[in-house]
Amino acid sequence: MDSVPTGPVDVLAWQRAHAERCCQLAAACLVVYEHILQFDKEVAYFWRKRWSVGKVLFLWSRYFTMAFVIGNAAVFLNPHPSAENTGAALQVITTHLVLEMRLYAMWRSNRIVIGILICLVLMECTTIGVLFGTPNGYGLNQAGTGVFICADGDTPGKPWIVFYYTVILITEVTLLTLSVIKAWMHRKAVMKSGLLVVLTKDSVYYFLYLFWVYLLNEVIWVIDVASLNELATGFAFSISAVFANRLMISLRETYYKHQEASRTSAFRPGSNLRFRPALPRATSTSFPTTDEDLSTSGQIEEEIGPEGIEEGVISKFAEDIELQSFNERVGF
Repeated sequence: MDSVPTGPVDVLAWQRAHAERCCQLAAACLVVYEHILQFDKEVAYFWRKRWSVGKVLFLWSRYFTMAFVIGNAAVFLNPHPSAENTGAALQVITTHLVLEMRLYAMWRSNRIVIGILICLVLMECTTIGVLFGTPNGYGLNQAGTGVFICADGDTPGKPWIVFYYTVILITEVTLLTLSVIKAWMHRKAVMKSGLLVVLTKDSVYYFLYLFWVYLLNEVIWVIDVASLNELATGFAFSISAVFANRLMISLRETYYKHQEASRTSAFRPGSNLRFRPALPRATSTSFPTTDEDLSTSGQIEEEIGPEGIEEGVISKFAEDIELQSFNERVGF
């Protein structure tokens, strides 16, 4: 890339470049801080568990994002912006794959949803490839007179990078919609399923935070000032990865704590309760028995009433949904 002749320093360009550097550094610090904060849970719920697609994807997302954001902040004067674009594309696609694998685990029996997820991945990869592969933008290593920084911009009248953030926003809205629809379809069971509550809540929070970050980036690129375009890109990379990784950590933490609580409550010293071994029918495994065995559905209804049976069915259904939502063989 040819360098522009130096001269008197452009103060406005210098201030914008300084703000960009500070934002990139802040984004890198955010990722490192979150990594340190969650490292004990990462070891407990990922490193010490069996290998799966979800584990590999989580570790790749976590460590690639940290390396990319730190490297992006450290070498932001790199005169070859294509290297940054490639890393940005990989980071965004990785983050969305994490969320799409979660939805695949929730909707795994629905071919329409699986088709939607596949189309989202293909659309995103194709769009990013076309946008970054078409030389309609420009890259500078001197954003202003005497101000050296890696600066990208769109050719006037051809806002290609704006479409990049538009595709990301469409993907985010689609993923949130699928999560909320799944939660609404099983809203009674959701209230009794810790995993679905966590998944729905975190998905909504993730979308609300990331929507404004991506929208801010899109507005900045619509304005298209070369020395200012990269102002919020670091936060788009870091915050999306932080929330996606926290979503996976919180899901595993909720699941394994629930499993541990179930094991410890299965037997209590001094209690006369005993539990039947697992049987094929759900009606004979939903309730513990006392020393007097309850062997028929009529006896069960007499003891606990119709409301209790309905409560047990909902609890059983919530458990099934929870096990479907968290499935290490699927990847998580």
